[in-house]
Amino acid sequence: MSGTPLATTTGDIAGQREQKFAGDNCWYPWLEYEHGKEDINGHIIESIHTRCSDFVIYFCKQDGLSDLYYECTDGLLKTTATPNAHLARINRLVSEDEKKRRETLECVADAFEMWLCGQTKESEAILTDIIAQLEVWRETRGRLSYQSAALFAAVATWALYLCNSNGMWLAQLDPWLLAAALGATGGFFSVCLNLASIKVNVNQSSSQLYLAGATRAAVALIAAVACLLAVRGKIILGLAATAETAGGSEAGIPAAVLFFLFLAGFSETFIPNVLRDSEKNAATGGSGK
Repeated sequence: MSGTPLATTTGDIAGQREQKFAGDNCWYPWLEYEHGKEDINGHIIESIHTRCSDFVIYFCKQDGLSDLYYECTDGLLKTTATPNAHLARINRLVSEDEKKRRETLECVADAFEMWLCGQTKESEAILTDIIAQLEVWRETRGRLSYQSAALFAAVATWALYLCNSNGMWLAQLDPWLLAAALGATGGFFSVCLNLASIKVNVNQSSSQLYLAGATRAAVALIAAVACLLAVRGKIILGLAATAETAGGSEAGIPAAVLFFLFLAGFSETFIPNVLRDSEKNAATGGSGK
């Protein structure tokens, strides 16, 4: 199907204007819809996609974005519950980029034309496929927003660590900033490996998903700092916590501990398990006194 109106000849349009009756011999306001005029709801008609004696499908544009509308006879209107539900779903998922949005809605308009012409099965299959493709696109975009937030957090933390190391603003912060940077990097690596399994709500905005990714990065960062605290308190990795057995250090952190700082950010269970074990040990020690 083309995206041009079905009634294109001067004779057809003139005939519709003369009789002003639809296929059910009733008059409807949409019989007089034209480009540039207002529809019954006050929307300016940007273009008419399809017109016949039983229905009209047209586009209106508000704030630079196209929206799809249709009107039809009362008899046809009773059959449109299913495509209306699909259209509502599509309107929530469709892109806000005008070019992509218009391309999608043109396909939706063709499917609506098929439905109103009686090809309901074929039309529903097209609408269902459009929804599935939009959901995949939304999920992919959401995961990329999530991933980019985790990457930004890692890069920003490394930049802060390097600036502090070179500028020596606060030398005592170096080990903690290094731990945070390693944890944020481990968190980003974890996000990359598990990107396909990250659950994304297609109705969420990109900013919400970006915030969710930033939260995951913050958890990784805090976990690495907590790991360094646990190491220095000799709660875990007692042997690895000394430079002599570790074989060198970076920012005052034994080399053997650096991996575990990365692991703390990568694993969502490593530090929580350490904290739970410490809590149990503290409770047991307290009850034994």
